[in-house]
Amino acid sequence: MTVLGIIFGIFCIVPATAILFTAAARLNDIRKNQKSKRWWIRRFGLMLISVSMMMLISSYFTTGTPYWSQIMRLCGLWGFALTWITTPGMPPWWGWISRNDPPIEAETDR
Repeated sequence: MTVLGIIFGIFCIVPATAILFTAAARLNDIRKNQKSKRWWIRRFGLMLISVSMMMLISSYFTTGTPYWSQIMRLCGLWGFALTWITTPGMPPWWGWISRNDPPIEAETDR
């Protein structure tokens, strides 16, 4: 492995580890009495992110991982999407995009 490859690996492993620990911490923040669909979807999303980051980190230390690429991307993207959609206190994305502006009324020519 070249020096550039080692540096690239470190630049990938450090944030992946931070994301893994953050996902685990957020998963631990969800209380047992939070049992609505929203919280189960959030749990599942955080688990998918954890799986994706574990696969990314371990891909630098094992040999049979080129086949993990698609699974890792699938878990990471779905996990991110499910976690982001179910973030507490966030407005729905359509409300965020439209900034909750009132609908534009048709202007009439006078």
